[in-house]
Amino acid sequence: MKKSQAVTCTILIFALMAGCATRTAFVREDNAGSILIYGDSITWGYVPLAKLPFERYPFSVRWTGILQKELGSGYTIIEEGLNSRTAGVDDFPELDPAIQGDLNLNGRPSFLPVIHSHEPLALIVIFLGANDVRPYQKQSLEDIRNSITQLIRIAKLGTYISSPKILLVAPPPLGPGQHEGLNSIFEGGGYELSAQLAPLYREIALSEGIEFFDAGSAASVKDSIDGVHFDKEENLKFGKALAVKIREILP
Repeated sequence: MKKSQAVTCTILIFALMAGCATRTAFVREDNAGSILIYGDSITWGYVPLAKLPFERYPFSVRWTGILQKELGSGYTIIEEGLNSRTAGVDDFPELDPAIQGDLNLNGRPSFLPVIHSHEPLALIVIFLGANDVRPYQKQSLEDIRNSITQLIRIAKLGTYISSPKILLVAPPPLGPGQHEGLNSIFEGGGYELSAQLAPLYREIALSEGIEFFDAGSAASVKDSIDGVHFDKEENLKFGKALAVKIREILP
């Protein structure tokens, strides 16, 4: 590579958020089947419960594990699920004062480092937004549109050695359950706002020229104990349905 090209590639990484619309991709054939899943607790495998402490499903039960099994050894599923991760609004959990502020649950600033950590990639799946509807976040549909659009553009412009396809997944509509803590977080408009995400995401995907999948068309959380997370059966249904979609996207 010429020196000028190397400099351009280095500058590009720092120019992404400034609106730079040009990139140079160095495509490698190894890891051609790597699929990055960037999500929240639904991706992490949170077990629907009526109270704390929370638990995590084993990989074989999580929808990501089902997806891996369905797609087979030709693909590698990379799980990047974080409880309470948002699509674009800052949120800091209560931690020891010595590290308070070191964990920002905003998915935007950590997205590019995650992409670079796992490249080369064949597909990036963005599965966020359920936590942005919590009323205390004070996010409108337009705010969520902007957050999701920014994530998509990071995925488009932020890769360095691969040119992955992008799949936007709309979270399923949420509903009240038996977990008082979660109910208090989403009550006051959150459940209603979650029901509007699928048509919004479909519109965004069409506008951005990427793939779209509505999680609510394949599985539901409304009948789970907490009304927010997939139970074992819904994990299975969603993993199988998403595998069909991904087979349509990837050769």
